Amino acid sequence: MAKTLKYRFATETAIDIARIIKKRFPRVEADCLIPIPLHKSRLRWRGFNQAELIARELSLLWNIPVRTDLLIRQKSTSPQADIKNRDDRIKNATGIFAPHLVVKPLSGTVILIDDLSTTGSTLDQAARVLKSLGVEKVIGVVFARG
Repeated sequence: MAKTLKYRFATETAIDIARIIKKRFPRVEADCLIPIPLHKSRLRWRGFNQAELIARELSLLWNIPVRTDLLIRQKSTSPQADIKNRDDRIKNATGIFAPHLVVKPLSGTVILIDDLSTTGSTLDQAARVLKSLGVEKVIGVVFARG
């Protein structure tokens, strides 16, 4: 289902993915949901961010706001799914995120949203940046592990 969303551009599957996640985690508490950002070139090519579509659907189900103004993907990298070696995947994700627009100091709990996770490197790198901004707790929620 996540690959259908990501590679076949079936954006409506974000609704089903969010419902499945909500069924697994009916109640969550957090200050905001943060979708893993795409690099601007990938976003331009695909036309949407699959993690953001899922986050927006989860926002409606969990009644938690989505923030897309905190992280920016500063490096364009190869898709993790195209890299077979675990160490190469970790290297590929190193340093890919930076703070974006931080209006006020952050604190509390945030939930990072992504469609797929292979090694967890992408979530880890994003969490490091958010922690450097003052976030106390980062929870990662993904639809599938690959």
